[in-house]
Amino acid sequence: MFNIDNWHKRIYKDDLVYVLINAFAVVLLGGIIAGSIDYLFSLIKVNISFGLIIITLLLGIRIRKSYYNFHILYPVLSIPFMILAIFISTLTEWVYLLGIQNFCNILLDPAFYLNFVEQPVYYVVKAFTPFDGLLLALGIVDTLIYIWSFYFCYRLAKGNN
Repeated sequence: MFNIDNWHKRIYKDDLVYVLINAFAVVLLGGIIAGSIDYLFSLIKVNISFGLIIITLLLGIRIRKSYYNFHILYPVLSIPFMILAIFISTLTEWVYLLGIQNFCNILLDPAFYLNFVEQPVYYVVKAFTPFDGLLLALGIVDTLIYIWSFYFCYRLAKGNN
């Protein structure tokens, strides 16, 4: 996967610019859509992150279609862009919960950043306050889904190369 010879290939400026523009567009739009969908599902008490699936598919496919000459940097860039998209998704969900007038308060609130960092392992941590096996199993599955989505986004961005 990370062959050292892949890093010695030439990076074309046009390909890199297209990858960055497309990735930023997907991060903003996909993050907002994913946060909205996660908020709607939280209203009906479904705590599965369908937004993560949307971010994974949109980002991986869009990065793959934005370059002509493959370089290993492009799929590797999908990982930080995915983290940024999850951040935008979490921010959107909090804005829906607390209102747009509290936007600056959300960005200054340490609980928001703790929620963003703790999000993949939230149910694992919550299962140990009073021990609950169901929450632990749900937390392990949720953490595995997060890991799988990062890997799948990398594979989608890589394509057939």
